[in-house]
Parts: sequence; C-alpha cells; structure tokens
Amino acid sequence: MLEMLAESFRLFWPADRWRSELIVVMDDSDLDRAACAALPAEVRCHFEAVPEFFHTFQDFKLAGPIRAMWSLFYADSYSDADYIALVDADVVFHTHGIPHLLFDRTARTRPIIFGVWGVLYVFNPLALGLDWVAEFMDSYPFTMRREDFAALRAFVTKFFQSSSSFDDAFVALMRRAAEISWRAAWWTGYRQETLSFHALAGSYLWHHRRDEYFWSIKHGALLGLPTQHSCPSLHVASHVAEGQMHEKVGRLGTSSSTSKSTNFPHKYKAVAYDIMAEGLSTADPGLGTTSLLRQLLLSPRAGSHWGNLATMEAFSWPESAARHCLHRNLDSLLKAYQS
Repeated sequence: MLEMLAESFRLFWPADRWRSELIVVMDDSDLDRAACAALPAEVRCHFEAVPEFFHTFQDFKLAGPIRAMWSLFYADSYSDADYIALVDADVVFHTHGIPHLLFDRTARTRPIIFGVWGVLYVFNPLALGLDWVAEFMDSYPFTMRREDFAALRAFVTKFFQSSSSFDDAFVALMRRAAEISWRAAWWTGYRQETLSFHALAGSYLWHHRRDEYFWSIKHGALLGLPTQHSCPSLHVASHVAEGQMHEKVGRLGTSSSTSKSTNFPHKYKAVAYDIMAEGLSTADPGLGTTSLLRQLLLSPRAGSHWGNLATMEAFSWPESAARHCLHRNLDSLLKAYQS
C-alpha cells in the first residue's frame, strides 16, 4: 500500500512548490526497516518505539490502531512544516491542483476539514468533555496547523488533571471512552469504542480553533450548524482499502497472513493505478454523474467502492446538501475545477 501512496504522492503532490516531503512513521523493527529500504528514496522514514503503556495496560487488549492513534498526536515531532497533512497507508491521491483544493482562500488561507452527519466515534469527544458536532473521521488528508498538535496534547493532559503526562492522559481517555460505550452504545450492542485521532482533533479544533480552519460538514445544516460550515469542498485523495481491515495489517498495510483472499495486494494495486489514471487523463473530464473522477472529487470513499458507481454516488456529497450554498455549490466547484 505504501508503494501506491508514494507513487500517487510523486504524481500529484506539489512537493517542489511546497518544499514538503512524504514522511512515514514506522515501528522500530527489522521488518519495518526493511520495508522502508524498499520505498522510493524521496520517502523519509521515522522509526517509533512502542509506548510504555502498551506494556503495562491490562484493562483490555490494545491493538495496532490504538498505537497509530497515539502516534498521530505526536505528528509534529517529525516535521517542522507550518501544516501537516495526515494520511493512512491505504490513501491514494488522484488529482493535480492540490494547493488550490487542500486550502480555502475565500477570505484567508485555511486548511479544509471535512465532516459528516454520521455516528461512528460519537463518544470520543464526549469522553474529552466536548459536545459532539459531526463525524470527523471522514477524509484524507486530515490537515492541521503544526502548532495545534501541541495545543491538543496540552488540552487532553489538562482535562485529566490527575495525569502527569500526555501518555497518562491518553490512557485515561482511552479507558473513559471504552467505559462510556460499554454503558451507552446500545445501537452497537455496547461494543467498545476505540479512540480516533480525527474525531478527537476535529472536535477540539471546532470548539477551540474554529476560525483557523474552513469546515465542509456534509448535512451540517440539518444538524443546526451555521450554514457557512456546511458547504462542499473537493477531495484530493481516496481512502481505498477502508472497510477491508481483514485484508491488511499493521501500519504498512501489508496483506494479512490469515486472509482468505490471495489477490488482495494485486487487486489493490490495480484499483490504485486506475484511480491515479483518472487524475492523469488529458481528456475532457466532463464530470457528469457517471464520471469516475467526479465521484473521486465528491467522496472520500469512492476508491473503497471502486467499480460500483451506484455505491460511489451514494457516498458523494448530494446536491440536496449544497442547495443552500449559493456561491459554493457542486456546479460552481466542478466548473472551477475544470477551468
């Protein structure tokens, strides 16, 4: 998967213009060091030790995704860039023009944060004392100002006053989200809710840094949010293997040894190359309702439903959710994209 991420980064990301780079955070293991050595030279790897609480926590089993969420809180440790764009290993970029699409410049330059009316990590913000606003585990890249990572860690640490460090507070937050879900998540059969950095960071930024970001929250107007925060923006990447966790393992997204599928890595690469080809096509994109590029631009999950146009369209931003946006509706965005 990382190979496809790196290839799409090379094709579409404005690395020279922004003087930016693709940084991959890996486990400090021989396996990951070997995987890094096989990546293109322009990819920079950081090897991260297992946090101490992984060895001592006994309340419930800690899986790899929890470690990944913890690691994201420290993303500012690996870059001194003004903005940090977070992606998963199974993300594929699919369009040029990223400098114009990743930020909104209608008033001033602000990173775009996507959200949606949906219940996925509803207890994450509640466990941190924040009202639930929307589901922010929605789109990649998840772009933040570098300075807001430290502020978020400080907020989490301060909320759990008995904690002496962020890691202690992270454990307390993890425990609290689990306990709340065991009591109240009746619609999931009281299944434990794990932590989502995106849900937590999105909620924190909404409540404490709202004016520093541009918000595109699908169906946000129906949630009673200010209408200016519920207008569409275009996506620059797709989360290709979402919903296929049984097929991938670890940070690198390697094929699972217990998977019943023998064609996953090959099928994944075929879909990833197909997605990149849509963005590279020199033909008139058209961007009608049957256009695959249109679905990629309007949905963060088009890649995970590749080949099924009806499902891809179901996850796209619908016209009905943009009618109130006079100067930022679907037609105006797609026409501007084509110009």
